[in-house]
Amino acid sequence: MTSWSELATGYENESSEDETNILHEVNSQGDTLSEKSNTSYYEFAGILVNVSGVVGQIILSHPWIVIRRQCQIRHDSSRFHWTPFTVIPVAFKLVKSQGFPTLWKGISSTLTLWLMGIGSETVLSETFNLPKDISKHSSLKKIGQHFLLKGISLVLLSPFYAASLVETVQSDLSTEPTSIITCLLEGFRRMFIVYREPVSRLLPIWKIVPVVASFGLLHYVIKTFTGFMTNSYLSPNSTEIIECNKRPVFYINKGNPNRADNQLDDVYYKYYCELFSTVMGSFTADVILFPMEVIVNRLCIQGTRVLIDNMDNPYEMVPITTAYYGTRHALNTILNETERGEGSGGLYKGFGALVIQYSIQFLLICCIRLGYENLLIKCSNVKPDLAATPKKINKIV
Repeated sequence: MTSWSELATGYENESSEDETNILHEVNSQGDTLSEKSNTSYYEFAGILVNVSGVVGQIILSHPWIVIRRQCQIRHDSSRFHWTPFTVIPVAFKLVKSQGFPTLWKGISSTLTLWLMGIGSETVLSETFNLPKDISKHSSLKKIGQHFLLKGISLVLLSPFYAASLVETVQSDLSTEPTSIITCLLEGFRRMFIVYREPVSRLLPIWKIVPVVASFGLLHYVIKTFTGFMTNSYLSPNSTEIIECNKRPVFYINKGNPNRADNQLDDVYYKYYCELFSTVMGSFTADVILFPMEVIVNRLCIQGTRVLIDNMDNPYEMVPITTAYYGTRHALNTILNETERGEGSGGLYKGFGALVIQYSIQFLLICCIRLGYENLLIKCSNVKPDLAATPKKINKIV
């Protein structure tokens, strides 16, 4: 027969076990909420990094793209602007004479072209079942199909690239402000134009499309493979790094999952390295294909009767008077026009603006890194061990 003391003792043990289970459930729920909260912080930080990359590559780079293109397309200029030291004074004079917005002329057409590229690739990918994205682990067949998708998209967008180029180089003193409709209408006009005036130097579209599409595809191939190699060098050899949507990134590393250096390590490899690899790929492609870009832009702008800002004297406007028959003729003319002072150096006009453009982008990456570190430190409850920050990351900053 069970005594009252035994019943009381059993009841107390059951009560203590129930309380312990409840505490465990509360703690586990708290850990889950904390994990979700941290995950949302990191996802939000990753979105900020991606948005910052787009801003750096389009918004902040646009003024120097405008100056670079105006230097490239003028064949009879006396200054080549190979270094930033000659480009910066020109930029100040342009702002002084035409206002600050002149450095962002054509930004609407640039964004339109970018969105049209995304849309055309999406439609082509869904229609012909071609891969829209690739990775360093993709097969050769998938890579080839992806490049085919890019090539078709570039062929379709070539007339609109020529229209966007005109809007980015024409002087604000000679034209009215343009809009998205202007770029689209001019692109369709270049695409479907059949008759040309006998005195017009405007090249037909069948001469423009091959060189523009080839330039765009080569640029993308160099950018992609350079980005893959850079990312492979910066990424760890461990196979424990996985996608954020499969597992919370800050619980991947071994050891203490709450250490700030582990969190910084994982998030850097996911976002920071990708951003740096993308910028490095674009920089490499722009440097290698700079002479080809000069020829492409001159062929696209020829015959448009546009007035551009004089990069020798930004207070004046000058017309474009080239008369190239095609790509080979343009290259030979540039190399042989030594009496006008061009020669091989003419293929690198405006290179100083390119240096400034990517200097700003790499500086932006450094600022993103510092901001990202501070954000993760605030999300962590421990003091970070900055000495444990990945050595490969420290090499690039």
